[in-house]
Amino acid sequence: MDIFSIIIVVVLFGSFIVPLVWVSMAKKAKEKKRLLALSQFAESHKGKISEYDLWKDRAIGVDKDQHLLFFIRDHSGKEQKTALRLTDISKCKTASKTKPGQHTGYDHLDLVLVQRENGEQETKLNFYNSETDSLTLTGELQLIEKWGKIANEELARTNHK
Repeated sequence: MDIFSIIIVVVLFGSFIVPLVWVSMAKKAKEKKRLLALSQFAESHKGKISEYDLWKDRAIGVDKDQHLLFFIRDHSGKEQKTALRLTDISKCKTASKTKPGQHTGYDHLDLVLVQRENGEQETKLNFYNSETDSLTLTGELQLIEKWGKIANEELARTNHK
């Protein structure tokens, strides 16, 4: 191989690798920013995140010592923050809504927490919305099942104290 061929290979290789590295670094920076926002939100409620998940424009975390659940969604610059004291919750369930006229495909996936007081008022934490998210699910079903289980385990722990 002559020097010209080596230079061509290096340039082509670099033109494929650099964008991939840049996208990966940008994604990690965005996730770090979202985790920082979740941690600061928890601290503002005198909590500390002990378990969390980040996806798309959402973050969810729990403080298992203080029995607090935190949820943040930042859609189009409009931030929605929810903090719930799990001792004030009577039950947790998942709710899904399918697209009208279809048996497959979800329109919404929500984690629904029912409060003990206030006439069984429900707080819905939206994990997926087909109008604002991609048309296909990318792990939201597994996440909502995981967090439904975490919330119900915490509810069982707080109800036995």
